[in-house]
Amino acid sequence: MKAKKTISNIFTTVIILLSLVLLTIGLLPKVTSYDGYYVTSDSMYPAIRKGDLVFTKEVAFEDVEVGDVLTFTREGSEKWFSHRVVRIKESEKAFRTKGDNNNVEDPGYTPYDAVVGRVEKKMPLIGFLPMMLATTWGKVVLVLVYVLYIAVEVENAASKKRKKG
Repeated sequence: MKAKKTISNIFTTVIILLSLVLLTIGLLPKVTSYDGYYVTSDSMYPAIRKGDLVFTKEVAFEDVEVGDVLTFTREGSEKWFSHRVVRIKESEKAFRTKGDNNNVEDPGYTPYDAVVGRVEKKMPLIGFLPMMLATTWGKVVLVLVYVLYIAVEVENAASKKRKKG
């Protein structure tokens, strides 16, 4: 009986933590002025690591300084990048960027209108969860965890009922 209780407690803890992380990731951008992005490479290592969740905030062109980390997209790409500003081209409202862990600067200049915002905060490793959930296997595992939790709780309730009856 102790084993069932222990399994139930473990599943309950996992479900609560998983739900809290998912709620935080999902709700934080809605209740604050931050947008969240998970990092898929070590191009900004050691400042930002693969699996970190970064939070960006809109920033005016005039407020961007060399050394800031911006999150942006490239024309024709659906990927997001978070790299450090190494040069500013005021006349074109554009930035030259580079990943801290990259040997060379990013190609060309990034126009200001491709910038989502400046990275203001990060949560280490939390980005692995949405990264995993972006895959089919990740969604399957998430559903299985919740189904197993429900199965364990139903079995515990049935077991208690049998003991009373």
